[in-house]
Amino acid sequence: MPQRSIRILLLMMLAATPLFARGDARFRLDAADIRALEKSGHLVKIGADAWKTRGGALLTGRDPGGLTRLEHIMRHTVDAPGRPKHGVFSIGRADVIELLDRVIARIRTGSAGAGKTRGDRVAYTVDAGSVVGYLGGREGKKRHHPKLTRVRLVVKKGAMEVVTFFPVK
Repeated sequence: MPQRSIRILLLMMLAATPLFARGDARFRLDAADIRALEKSGHLVKIGADAWKTRGGALLTGRDPGGLTRLEHIMRHTVDAPGRPKHGVFSIGRADVIELLDRVIARIRTGSAGAGKTRGDRVAYTVDAGSVVGYLGGREGKKRHHPKLTRVRLVVKKGAMEVVTFFPVK
């Protein structure tokens, strides 16, 4: 009898999984993807879970969900239909890194405008100059996935240590 109860419980959990999924189950960044970005010179590994871009952006540590900062950014290359809204890049992964470096360069020269400081982080919203993504998630689906030409970059104050980077309205 206990085995039957366990089986029923497991089946109930499996059935409920889609209700609680984060909505980004299709995302995957494996070691081969990372090696390709390193081999192309877009990233240099500087430590465990740490990379530096050509433009000097630091992608270090992990987000609260356990993803590396690189995985966190690249999660925005795939729609997350279960999330309320989700900025999705429509450009390749190497292009995402190149765009990140262009935004970093604009911040350094002051042409990106002033960022908004909140605690120990600074958020910049920058016009990318062309379509770089679309609005995903539930709101994106409802609005027929409008194209996005701006990006948001959040860094730690006083450093180019990236917290997140994604397309926005």
